[in-house]
Amino acid sequence: MAHLVTKTNIHHYEKQMDQMFRLRHQVFVDEMGWDLPMARAGREVDQYDTEDTVYILSLNQNLDVVGSMRLLPTTADHLMSDLFSNLLDIEEPVGPTIWESSRTCVALDMEQRGKINLVLSDVFIGMTEAAMLLGIEKVSFVANMQIYPSILQGGWSVHPLGLPKRDQFGEELVAAYVSINQAALHNVRQNRGILYPTLNYTNPHLQEVA
Repeated sequence: MAHLVTKTNIHHYEKQMDQMFRLRHQVFVDEMGWDLPMARAGREVDQYDTEDTVYILSLNQNLDVVGSMRLLPTTADHLMSDLFSNLLDIEEPVGPTIWESSRTCVALDMEQRGKINLVLSDVFIGMTEAAMLLGIEKVSFVANMQIYPSILQGGWSVHPLGLPKRDQFGEELVAAYVSINQAALHNVRQNRGILYPTLNYTNPHLQEVA
């Protein structure tokens, strides 16, 4: 089940937030080899993890984190404007109803067991439901071109913000945003084969669906 974590309920998720930061380190530092100077002691936390950051956590039956995504308000510091502005061929959309997604990851053991799509479905649908709940109309992102086709097929209306460009490591990246509305939610649920609300926005031990 996907859980929405904000500054209003984060005190219920102390264990899960630590698990998420450790999962991010495992995926982005240990597995993918990213050079993230603020990653320390097996936890990947950076300057964008502030009290206004919103998190989507996919929890298993034991309430342990198996996948996650981060959402940042574009009215504050965020990655696209700070680090990836070179990917933009048109003006970046920013505003109170436009947020940026980043640090989407799935536990490696889930991938090894062939359950990665189930967790990603949980995260993607949870993000879409959370966006509608929070009044978010657009979610921007930077994606590797290897996974960009799966985003195009996700069910959202996808709007590129520039042509793909290679970074200093030769990785081909693209900046884009997805539109969030009732049609997008319907399409994402249909494409993922989950036709009911999945988002929990409360104490994780209550398991209530928003």
